Amino acid sequence: CDPKADSTRLILHAKAQNTIMEMAAEVGSVEDLELEDVLQIGYGNVRCAESGGPEPGVGCAGRGVITAINFLEEEGAYEDDLDFVFYDVPGRRSMRRVRHANSRKQSTGIYIVALARSWPSM
Repeated sequence: CDPKADSTRLILHAKAQNTIMEMAAEVGSVEDLELEDVLQIGYGNVRCAESGGPEPGVGCAGRGVITAINFLEEEGAYEDDLDFVFYDVPGRRSMRRVRHANSRKQSTGIYIVALARSWPSM
């Protein structure tokens, strides 16, 4: 839910990707989107999606992450035999959702990689 939506940029060969929240706003709601609308294929056939979030100062950025992850779950994005699923999320609030997914046994483990400047938020 980074406002820059640049988590996937290197994998997509420096192309910017529209976020799930931007596309949902354009079509009316997230229910009006299809999985194919939000996924882009990048280097090594890596499937990429950017969640997005509300405009800065307008609402909870974690809400964008939750909405995007719920959409991806409902549309079957995690049903394939995936090797890894990576989330680039802001600190404390969004980590609750990732922990919740792990508690429902949707993953076999969680690895947290934090940049030095991000560590205090953990």
